[in-house]
Amino acid sequence: MNLDPYRSTLDAHEAWLSNIDAQRAQHWRTLLANNPEAAAAEALVWETLDNQVDEIWPGADPPDFGCRSDGSEFHVECTAIMIDTATTKTTLTPHPASGGTYKRLLPAVENKIREKSARLANCSVPAVLAVATFHFQAGAVTLDRMHVEDMLHGPRKINIGRYVPERGEFVNGGGQSANLCESVFFKEDRATSEAIPARRNISAVVLLGLGGRPRVARGMIHPEAVRRFKPEWLPNVAFCRFARWPQDEKVEIAWVKGNPLGECDRDEV
Repeated sequence: MNLDPYRSTLDAHEAWLSNIDAQRAQHWRTLLANNPEAAAAEALVWETLDNQVDEIWPGADPPDFGCRSDGSEFHVECTAIMIDTATTKTTLTPHPASGGTYKRLLPAVENKIREKSARLANCSVPAVLAVATFHFQAGAVTLDRMHVEDMLHGPRKINIGRYVPERGEFVNGGGQSANLCESVFFKEDRATSEAIPARRNISAVVLLGLGGRPRVARGMIHPEAVRRFKPEWLPNVAFCRFARWPQDEKVEIAWVKGNPLGECDRDEV
């Protein structure tokens, strides 16, 4: 991975850490030498937060950062989906290209959420998980609005309807459905097969595509989080949430207005 485009941010993050905690700064320099993508992701998450919050400080590891906005404190843990992993999961090239087929990044994102959930179990304030990738196409294609919505409510499926032998065709098809059990914030109850909340200690997830310009920053709000996160605490991130909760049979997603970084300019989709 070429770090040159991010050099100013890396230097600024190192200087910030050095001024606050020399040991943490050395730990980060070691990470940069051994795992440049992970260290660069931490630095760019820091930059993203620093541009939006009133105050930021190194966390207790976990989490990576403590933040304060509008008088409220929340914690942020960051993680990275490596370029090679994103390439394998999506089959997309990490370089700008057009055309072709691909797979969702959702399984990799969900793995990161599961992996980090236990680390955030003891947070006494809202906890945000920032999941970043430097894979250009994964960020541009699989972190768009539709794919982020699918992570929230489960991947969309097209209903083929009911087959009528006398007519030799399917009727009442064409609609879309989603299984909440496949949401990153829910799981299936083995006894009832119903969707039940999971990973409730994670209040929100922020997805960052850092491999191109403009950078992608979109998030999801957990509807059943133990501690509520308010999207206005990170005003430069476009957050999606359930328009109604508890939801009824019709799923509606609302987007909290953000700036062009998240390409969100209306309340509902």
